[in-house]
Amino acid sequence: MEARRDLLILGGLLSAAAIAAIAAGIGLIVQLLLRLWRGDEAFAGPPEPPRWGLLPALLLAAVVVGIQALSHLAGPPPDGREVTAGGLAFGVAFQVMIAGAALAVVRRAGQGLGALGLPGRTPAPRAFLQGLRFLLMAVPLVAGARVVTTLVERALGRETIQNPAAEILLETDALGMVVAVAAMAVIQAPLVEEIVFRGFFFGALRERFGRAPGVVVASAIFAFVHPPSDWLPIFFLGAAFALAYERTGSLVAPLAAHFANNAWGILTLFFLRAVSRA
Repeated sequence: MEARRDLLILGGLLSAAAIAAIAAGIGLIVQLLLRLWRGDEAFAGPPEPPRWGLLPALLLAAVVVGIQALSHLAGPPPDGREVTAGGLAFGVAFQVMIAGAALAVVRRAGQGLGALGLPGRTPAPRAFLQGLRFLLMAVPLVAGARVVTTLVERALGRETIQNPAAEILLETDALGMVVAVAAMAVIQAPLVEEIVFRGFFFGALRERFGRAPGVVVASAIFAFVHPPSDWLPIFFLGAAFALAYERTGSLVAPLAAHFANNAWGILTLFFLRAVSRA
């Protein structure tokens, strides 16, 4: 009984925090629009012009999109089949391989981590706070996108495909797997994905096509590597991460936003896990 009461209290606190984040995000969006209208909001731009060119970025993007397309076509695992440690390890290895390829291309172009925004134009503490600011702006958009996605899926009679990491955290009893997935979601995934999608892909796309097209295309690719049920919410998250990067010229900003977003997701999943087992 006491455990249920504690869960109710925790659920109330999480709900209150989510509502507060949505309200804060709406306020920050209005503030940003007003600042842009007055010309007070300056975007630092990339730390230095990327010299690796559009073609390597498109080729690497084609590999990422192609592999993910095969995964989408294959569909979810058959009923009763859980995500295995081997499958999870393959996903991590693939991400690390793509990040390594991107870094190799940057190095071959005669540039280093500085061209990707590490440390970047803006001091790290300020970039960190800017990242959280843009994450809050994404919260109401992501929440709205999730509602729209759910309504569309229900109208079409389609089943929501759960993220494999979320499935493990909710269902497995293996403590080692739970800890490994949580660490990957909060540390490994943000680091690899920000290097690839914001530093490498967005940097090349922005240099060739400009800020707005770069944000849209890089965010669309970022969304596509996630389950279809997450495409629209992840697109808005990717756009917020790209704008945080553009605002500061530092990869620290989208890294901070990505870390915080995934940490919140893990906390929510742990709460749902506790509720389901109470």
